[in-house]
Amino acid sequence: LQNGVFSRSPSVHHFGEFGDGTTSVEEDRIVRSILEVDDSFVDFEAVRGVFHRHANLAGGRTLVFSSADVLHANQPSRIAERLANLVGVDVAVLLVVRNQHTALASYYAGHGAWLKPAPRPYYRAFVDFADWLEYQWLQLPETRLRTFAYFEQLKPFIDIFGLERVHVVC
Repeated sequence: LQNGVFSRSPSVHHFGEFGDGTTSVEEDRIVRSILEVDDSFVDFEAVRGVFHRHANLAGGRTLVFSSADVLHANQPSRIAERLANLVGVDVAVLLVVRNQHTALASYYAGHGAWLKPAPRPYYRAFVDFADWLEYQWLQLPETRLRTFAYFEQLKPFIDIFGLERVHVVC
């Protein structure tokens, strides 16, 4: 959706992950701060400024903010509250839930290095899948496996934005 639809549609101004080239590295860093656990790491005025800038650039087109990490975070209610504070609750929210089979393999390939430190050329080479999975289960509240509790991930968005404004693609 990010690469194939949002960034290629002339009726959409897409910023954030895989945006249409109008988001600077600095803007991306600012906006991604809403994924932080602690509010002290979020400059809400700077984030609001980025959203307003892109709303102006949209010029009547549909504004799409996109981040794969919104549903990867272990604090969905905090992120939903922050987004509502930034853009209001009268917006449509599209949440994309990944297939569990491909997501698990992706998490392992992308984040298996969390288990054992290794020199960069050897990342993940020393982490057996069973060891990685056991580590994930032992650290469940802090790991990405928690994101498989889909209802827990979606409920805060539904509670804040309303069922009629939250759309889920699986």
